[in-house]
Amino acid sequence: MKKTFRNTLAVLALAVLAIAYAPNVNAQININLLDLTGIGTVAGGATTTVTNQVMDVTKSQVVALYAKFNMSDTTTSNVVYIVQRSIDGASWETHEPFTWTIPSVNTTDVLAVTNINVGACGWLKLKSIQNTHASIVCTNKVFGYAVKRNSP
Repeated sequence: MKKTFRNTLAVLALAVLAIAYAPNVNAQININLLDLTGIGTVAGGATTTVTNQVMDVTKSQVVALYAKFNMSDTTTSNVVYIVQRSIDGASWETHEPFTWTIPSVNTTDVLAVTNINVGACGWLKLKSIQNTHASIVCTNKVFGYAVKRNSP
């Protein structure tokens, strides 16, 4: 009887330890979209400054960026996104921010995804969107980011 009780107690202790040290079972990816409704279209040959669009990326060293837009003409063009990094969420880099150039060749939606290694920087900020074509308009912009929690 004592041996069975000890075995049961040992199995119970192992089960408690297994549960206590099991990895968290949380949603591993957080997807967030920035609010670009206030900036409207980006005119041909123009750069639009984006304000107050900060991304909290403190949970990960690698962040996925997502961009979607379309152009008002089928002419080949590029849309350039400038993303700044910060270590405190208040002071933003001015030297060599992350530049992401996405080509567009049609009026259909362009979807693009890239990864950026932020290292120890905890925040990103979308600084501006530039339309490199002289006359066509960039519309229907969506910009987002995904953070995979607890990733190296």
